[in-house]
Amino acid sequence: MLNSADWPYGYYGYTEDNVDTFFAESIPSTGHGTPLWRRGIRLVRLIRAMRSSMDGEKGEKGLTPGELELLGDHAHADWRPVIAGSSVPILFIAGAESEMWPSAHAAASAALTASATSVVIAHDGHATNIEQPRRFNAILLDFLTRF
Repeated sequence: MLNSADWPYGYYGYTEDNVDTFFAESIPSTGHGTPLWRRGIRLVRLIRAMRSSMDGEKGEKGLTPGELELLGDHAHADWRPVIAGSSVPILFIAGAESEMWPSAHAAASAALTASATSVVIAHDGHATNIEQPRRFNAILLDFLTRF
C-alpha cells in the first residue's frame, strides 16, 4: 500500500514521508474516486455492509486502536516478494474508480508472477464485491472454473 519510487500504485497519499502517521487515527480521505453522492445503489450497499462492522462496542463509529494498528502493519508491509514467489493462481480485482488507490495496481501486481491475472471493474470503487456483487461474483466464478 506504500508508494515508493519503484511502486507508484499504493494508497493515494501514503508515502515513506508519512508511513508512521498516515493511518494512526483513521483511514484518511483521498479525494479520489467517485464522490459518495454519485454512487447511488452502490453507496447503499456499501453503507449496509459497513454499518455493523464500523460500530464499536459502545456504538462509536470508527476503527479501534487494535484495528488501526493492524491496518498500519499491513499497509507498511511489502507484499511484492510474496506475490512474486507464489505458484498458485491469484486474481486481483480492482475498481476503476477506487477512492483508495489507482486501479493500475491490479495489473502491476499480477505482472509480478506468471500465476496471476487481473480485472478492473468499471464504475466501481474500492469495495468491488459490495458495490457490484453480481459483476464481482461473475469474475470470480470465471476465474475459479479455470482450475
